Amino acid sequence: MIGWLKRAKVSEERLRSESSQVTADPQLVDARAGNAVTEHAEPVAIRNLLENLSLFIAPPTLVVALAFWFGWTLTNTRSEYFGIDSSTLGFSTSDYLLRSADAIFVPIAVALLLILLATIIHGLMRHAYIKGRYRKAARCGATIGFALGVTLAFFGAWAMFKPLPITNNYLVPPVILGLGPSLMAYTAWTLRHAGASNRKITERAVPSWERSAYVIAAMLALLGIFWAFSLYAAALGLGRAETLAANLSSRPEVTVFSVKSLDISAVGVTVSKITMADSAYKFRYSGLRLLVYSGNKYFLVNDKWSHEHGITIVLHDTSDIRLEFTPGG
Repeated sequence: MIGWLKRAKVSEERLRSESSQVTADPQLVDARAGNAVTEHAEPVAIRNLLENLSLFIAPPTLVVALAFWFGWTLTNTRSEYFGIDSSTLGFSTSDYLLRSADAIFVPIAVALLLILLATIIHGLMRHAYIKGRYRKAARCGATIGFALGVTLAFFGAWAMFKPLPITNNYLVPPVILGLGPSLMAYTAWTLRHAGASNRKITERAVPSWERSAYVIAAMLALLGIFWAFSLYAAALGLGRAETLAANLSSRPEVTVFSVKSLDISAVGVTVSKITMADSAYKFRYSGLRLLVYSGNKYFLVNDKWSHEHGITIVLHDTSDIRLEFTPGG
């Protein structure tokens, strides 16, 4: 019995010494430390960026705010062409949201097509650096793309303060502002993954500063998109105003009856006095076209209206006036 206890004690001491040697093995410690690093390393993905941004801005609120802004931009540019400040229109939030459809349909369609193209390019690049024989070509393409991104980012920053010396297109500055940093971030990410030849790509640790750079690049891309959408909405509003001014005959013709003289002396407007004794109205104005009715106000222009010499007439909807409308041609 005593011999059996001695043998058990010796076996226990051997197990303790062996376990201490195993845990003290430097190679195993390094391996475990490496595994700990890779377990906490998170791959950079678009989903992660969007989730981080959604913490600050609720998506439904952002969509409504952007739609309101683009609708307001289009309406404000169009009304300013006729000398009308948008604040005098009295439009509601719903009015601007309804008018935003024209301003955001084409930009969103173009943005989706570009995202589809970028997804295809990403798939080709991923196939290239996964296949060892295409890894060199992927690195070369990413290096060229990074240099191009730096160039675009430089000119994008330039365009925020001075006109670009190479183009007059109004959409070029915001496009290169968003495309340059995005291209830099993506090509840097590609070079990092293309260099992962001995380890799995998902196990490569990404430093916090690099993840921050990806987030900043994504924010610059969103800023460029917002800038481009705003410029497009303004250009669309101006184009709509010019088209309307060139085709005023298509707008309803308005005849205004008034109790008192309105002192309208615009070119092409005819005023006549009503001599009938039983008539409640004493003045009749013709040669006017309706632009819009909003906020209990009629916004009218004369038939001979021009951007250089025309005037816009605002009449409040009161009992002192009566309007008759004739369909435009």
